[in-house]
Amino acid sequence: MGMDSAMRKLLLLPLFLLLVLLAPRPAAAQDAVRFGPTTIENRFPDSLEFTVSAELPNSDLTAAFLVIRPRTYIGFANPITVPATVSGSNTELTLAFRLESNGITIPNLPLRVSWRILTADGNQYDSEETVVIYEDTRFEWQTLTSDLVLVQWHDRPAPFGQAVFDLANTAIKEQQELFSEALQFPITIIIYNDLDEFEAWNPLAESERIGGQAFPEYGITAQIVSLFGDPQPWLVEVIPHEISHLYFSQVTYSTSIPPQWLDEGLATYHEYTDNGDLLDFARDAAINGNLIQLGQLDRRLGDVERTDLLYAQGMSVVTYLIETYGADGFATLLAAFGDGQNTETALQTATGKGLGAIQADWLAWMGVSAENYATPTPWPSPTPFPSPTPFVPRDFATDTPTATATAMPTAVSHTPTATAIATATPLPTNTPTPIAVAAIDDNPAAPSPPDISNPNQSAEDDSITESVFPIGLALYVIIMLAFFPAIAAGIMLFFKRAADRRRLR
Repeated sequence: MGMDSAMRKLLLLPLFLLLVLLAPRPAAAQDAVRFGPTTIENRFPDSLEFTVSAELPNSDLTAAFLVIRPRTYIGFANPITVPATVSGSNTELTLAFRLESNGITIPNLPLRVSWRILTADGNQYDSEETVVIYEDTRFEWQTLTSDLVLVQWHDRPAPFGQAVFDLANTAIKEQQELFSEALQFPITIIIYNDLDEFEAWNPLAESERIGGQAFPEYGITAQIVSLFGDPQPWLVEVIPHEISHLYFSQVTYSTSIPPQWLDEGLATYHEYTDNGDLLDFARDAAINGNLIQLGQLDRRLGDVERTDLLYAQGMSVVTYLIETYGADGFATLLAAFGDGQNTETALQTATGKGLGAIQADWLAWMGVSAENYATPTPWPSPTPFPSPTPFVPRDFATDTPTATATAMPTAVSHTPTATAIATATPLPTNTPTPIAVAAIDDNPAAPSPPDISNPNQSAEDDSITESVFPIGLALYVIIMLAFFPAIAAGIMLFFKRAADRRRLR
């Protein structure tokens, strides 16, 4: 028995030595790529420019990239990997990339960026992530902040900012009752003084009569509040309206997409103003045959009348649902969307009725009888209203956040005429502004993408294993040849003893 145990140990020795040789080990300091600090130049709203120096001690570079990942509160933004410009030699490399805006450049957008280098020996090296906020550097901003909200404004007195701050905190707390949950992330509210300031980063602002816009994925809203006239009537509409969009996206986020009329209708319902004229507008549309069926009601590019009906009908239906089924029933409807249910199923879950029955009941609630309700005429289907494109590198695709825009006041809406948007003076010359790397809490209360604590280690371990394997295989062969005589003798002795035992039986 002792001889058999020794024989097994002898046979396992070469395999043990091979495993020791192939075990991943940390890369030696002299073999790793060394990255310097990343330098960033902010040319808002046109571009961000990134530059870094690097050293490659023992291999030639084959490719270099900048990896960009917007930090989101709702959903997940896929990383964007773009080729970097390379100059210099291995010992003094310079990597650079110019991130140019394509469409909307979201102010205060937080970005995580890192560098990636591929070398001729097949290894990949990643730098540590740098977090930068793409700030609008054209103005000297004043700021008020709390755990719930950050308000930024410029060239206005402090009481104006305080009024916005107080209004936002009130709206957040009061809307929590209807949404049945707390807002899980702090929001940023940016106030621009005129259309020109806003349109510099949002080219759709003038053509689509946008007076405010929410970017729920990032917890950001931006509004136009004119310097002329009393701002209060517009503030009590636009601030709670945009906050509602953020809440709505948090509560309903799933694979299902809620209808626009529900989102815009609820945001309009939350405004601190008398929207009785919108209820009348929706009722008149029903009586005159201009109503759009709820299943077809959405915003269309350049269609002002349809947009007005979206807000009026949406707000009217939301008011009906809340008055009929209560706050709890409405919260059940929102939660059903959050569970991934479509409109028909979510309505069945919350009310026991489908969309067709809800529309009929809503018409009766408005007092529109079958006798004087004209059958809606079919609406043409122009180009669908696009979700504004976020700030992304040209020619590279990424997940597009759904940016919800608030329409500017029109004659048929409830917006006070005293807050008309005035034409602004030309913007100041946009000169490059170096910005410091911003510190951001990588563990916010809301869901966020997983952080990469040490992106280098996994790549280094894989590359070490690949490079050591041929050496380990060669050593294994040498070890086997060296031990072959002893192993062969042991095998022969084993079989001889086995034969002896058979004879003894």
